[in-house]
Amino acid sequence: MTIFNYNKFLTEQKGRALLSYLPSKVSNKPDFELFGNQLYANYLPRALNELGYMVDYIDWQDTNYDPYAMNYDLFIGHGGYNFKQMAQRINKRFCKTIFFSTGFYWREFNRLEQERFDALYQRRGVRLQPDRQITTDEESALQLADGIITLGNNVTAASYSDFRNVYAIGGMTAQRGQDLAGKDYKAGRKHFLFYSGDGSVHKGLDLLIEAFTGTDLHLHVCISKPDMLSMMGIYPEEELSINYYGNIDIHGSLFEKLTKQCDWVISATCCEGCPSAVLECMAHGLIPILTGNASLTDYSSIKPCKYGAILNQNIMDIRTSINNIADTSIDECRELSKCSQITAQTYYSPAAFSLRLKEAIEAIL
Repeated sequence: MTIFNYNKFLTEQKGRALLSYLPSKVSNKPDFELFGNQLYANYLPRALNELGYMVDYIDWQDTNYDPYAMNYDLFIGHGGYNFKQMAQRINKRFCKTIFFSTGFYWREFNRLEQERFDALYQRRGVRLQPDRQITTDEESALQLADGIITLGNNVTAASYSDFRNVYAIGGMTAQRGQDLAGKDYKAGRKHFLFYSGDGSVHKGLDLLIEAFTGTDLHLHVCISKPDMLSMMGIYPEEELSINYYGNIDIHGSLFEKLTKQCDWVISATCCEGCPSAVLECMAHGLIPILTGNASLTDYSSIKPCKYGAILNQNIMDIRTSINNIADTSIDECRELSKCSQITAQTYYSPAAFSLRLKEAIEAIL
């Protein structure tokens, strides 16, 4: 058991909060060096401090800490490892509980992922086991929570329709991006970047490989080595038409090269709550081509920008879409790229995320 007292941004204490997430990822590095759950690990306790809470910070899998003796006013927990235990041991007469989710309701998440693996088996005869299934007790956590805060948008929130006080607040990126002035948008129209963490089938890489095969378009794939080997084993005949790079550093020269070479970042995910990898690519000016279940804010609602496109989750539809997208005019690509970068660096900035997070917490309280 390790408990971390976080009071770095506390100016006036109004209460005490217990936060269960990722204290090991708290960092003094500048924001632009952080991404994904590193940012959330830093901004969750910071927001609580700014709301006037002294924060006791434990790991989301810590089942040894006993909060009974502490007079907490607020508990925010993530996942199903310890939420039920903490919520039941806290004095509920005085303490509110909030479930912090990074995506879809767990039953819907598991169902949508299973469908992807079943479809892969039907198409290719390869039976892989789903690798992102949620097996911990999130149901009890959600039932006990006074409110739910999730990354994503109204699509993500709708998956929690049976629960009360659900707030979808989007994600964040702190990437500085790059100067887009000298980018060759003409050449980049045929180049698409798939930049992702674990779970390639969940995120639709198999669909994209099949859609891109036989076209004159280029799919650049940055994934972990195990995922890369798995995909190359399923699609050996497509190895020459798909460009694999493995897991690359977002601050490295290869990532910079790829973001200059490609006009588009693409994902056919079955469900996510604002994928951080996509937001990071947007900050570098890549235009998002996503399924609706990626849960980024409706593109047309960003004023004055309108950017990106929504993919259907069907291979032939994806092929039609990417061929049409590759014919986008150079001027429109340039404008869409600027809008994508502006949106990532404003609407999805840490400051904007923090504001939405604090508003959601206050609304639940």
